Amino acid sequence: AAMEMEELEKMKSANGNIAIAAKTEGLGDSIENNGDRTAQLTRAVRNAELPYPRNNEPVTNRSNLCVAGAIVNWLHAEGLELEASQMKEWAVSQNVLRIDEQPMLKSLEYIKTHCGIANAVIRLKRPSLSLKETVNVVGNFPAPTILEFKFLSSHQKHSVVVSKKLVYDIQESHPYALTESLLSQKLNADNDEVTLVSARYFYLWKTKEITLQSCPSRTLDVVRDQVPYFRVHIQGLGKKSSERRKRKRKRKRK
Repeated sequence: AAMEMEELEKMKSANGNIAIAAKTEGLGDSIENNGDRTAQLTRAVRNAELPYPRNNEPVTNRSNLCVAGAIVNWLHAEGLELEASQMKEWAVSQNVLRIDEQPMLKSLEYIKTHCGIANAVIRLKRPSLSLKETVNVVGNFPAPTILEFKFLSSHQKHSVVVSKKLVYDIQESHPYALTESLLSQKLNADNDEVTLVSARYFYLWKTKEITLQSCPSRTLDVVRDQVPYFRVHIQGLGKKSSERRKRKRKRKRK
């Protein structure tokens, strides 16, 4: 079984997704040769074992491993096993797990530099969104997103990546469907109020270095790309114009 899993993890489809043979779902010799390929890929990815957690590794939110772990799991599911493995090693070696080291910014800078995947802020209209509103916003968002949730009682935060209506979470060995009920269950929202406090989306910064069909090759435009719930839950994308002008002035002074 271990050898079969190792073999499956090495197999990739032409578009960069994991192509998993019939041993996982009884889909036949190849996903591409059977029925609805998109639905089958979704089922295959959902059943693929992800790098985190593995070998009974301890996973706690206190270490803030959730940011790097969610990204690693997403990269692995996209077929970028080497990049996922390298990022996992980097996260441990660079002490990204320490709370005072801003794990979100460090992890985002890492995948931009080493994977050519940049990110932009999704500016929310309110300081926080409910889980139901979160599902509405990112369910059909035209790019993978990284979401940061806050727990009201404990004041802890937890991050996940959402792509193609699947959630990648360090605490889960398989991705799960993006639904309000599953988010509530996985985030233990029955015992604490959980809200979305920040969100970003991924896009390709260096298109020659990497190919990801789930990622747009440029920054999004809310009108052109038909971003859902714009002006309802989303105020805009990217930095505000005032912030961009401030950064330009700083560069000129240097």
